[in-house]
Amino acid sequence: MNIKLVYWYQGESDITYYNLTRYYNLLSTLVNNSFLDMNILSSKFVTGQILKGASDAVNPFLVRKAQQDAWYNLENVSRGPITYDIQMAPGEVHFDTDENRQEFAERMEKSVLYSVYNVGEDYPIVNNVYIINSNLLHVNFSKSGLEISNWNGSDTISKAYGFNLSDGINYIDDANIVSTSVSGNILVVNFNSSISNMENISICNAFSCYGKNVVRNSGNNLPMEIVYNMSLTASGQYVCEAQGKYWYSNSCNANPQSSEDSSGSASGTFRPSENALQNGWSVNIVKNQKVEIPVGDEKKTVKVESVSGEKVVVSIDGENYEIENSSSGKIDLDSDGFYDVEIVNNGVTGNYAKLEFKLINEKIESENEDGQNENILDKIPDAIKSVGWKIYVLVGVIVVLVIVWFLLDKKIKRKRRYALYGY
Repeated sequence: MNIKLVYWYQGESDITYYNLTRYYNLLSTLVNNSFLDMNILSSKFVTGQILKGASDAVNPFLVRKAQQDAWYNLENVSRGPITYDIQMAPGEVHFDTDENRQEFAERMEKSVLYSVYNVGEDYPIVNNVYIINSNLLHVNFSKSGLEISNWNGSDTISKAYGFNLSDGINYIDDANIVSTSVSGNILVVNFNSSISNMENISICNAFSCYGKNVVRNSGNNLPMEIVYNMSLTASGQYVCEAQGKYWYSNSCNANPQSSEDSSGSASGTFRPSENALQNGWSVNIVKNQKVEIPVGDEKKTVKVESVSGEKVVVSIDGENYEIENSSSGKIDLDSDGFYDVEIVNNGVTGNYAKLEFKLINEKIESENEDGQNENILDKIPDAIKSVGWKIYVLVGVIVVLVIVWFLLDKKIKRKRRYALYGY
């Protein structure tokens, strides 16, 4: 029989008693028997992932996992529409509006065209996930041309959802995410908690992405494929820095980017990318080394003036700033009333200081909000202050001269009166 494809879509109310293994085995049997019964020698069995499911359904996301496993492991089964992000009205089992029905129909068409005819583009697929540092994750996709958006474009917030990291005991999820951004084929995820000990990651598993922003193909609006319990990989940079070494020029090095001399100082300038600085960029640095910070269209240079056991002194445009161990300082680099960079001193080991640089944009609040009067002298330019004592001396001399003149004038008048009147 000449059948090009068979399209299979599982009914949501029929999955109550299925687990992952049972459903996968039954689907495999269905595909094989269908081909045998219809004498189909070369065809595709296109299988879409199940919807959100009825409220009494047990583990519908396990059925989704079985369907996804079938795409990769069963020879004649191909990927159908992925639907985990399409939102329906509360309590609905099937698509209930023209908008979500239209979206489903378009995804079905795109899936068939790609799977059977190799026309168009596939869903974004995660190849691997790297831990870059204790708070930064890189999710590497099979393709670029990605964006973060809602299924119907109604939500313009660019933060992606659906993350769940685990070490088998502890969990980190969307609540711990500070920001997400797309760079080429990489999703950059910044956390406010340490992810160093996390071992596995799931993305958009269960209902964590239902109706929310996810990574999708910017050209055809197709969402990323679900990630089920993928192992996290320590990046070369992460392993290198964990060993107390230095990562630059895409390699791990025993020494900083420029060699240290016997005095505990070194030359050279670090030039971290703006994206790295936005997420918080760390470096082991010694005296005389510099870090170049982008501020608008300009570049500002932070120079390490000294490193001691208690503090680090850095300079910018000739002005020094002291940062004690385990503390931070915020600096306005362009004098516009906003802090541009925060420098965190994470401790000193020998001649090296572990500094973290992060771009910020925080308004500088007035230091006199408590109602105290400002000291007017603080607003007097130094040039005026330096000649202030001269002004005081000059005024004093004038006062003395006036008093002398007054006394002399009075004495002269007395002599004239005595000459004229005899008293």
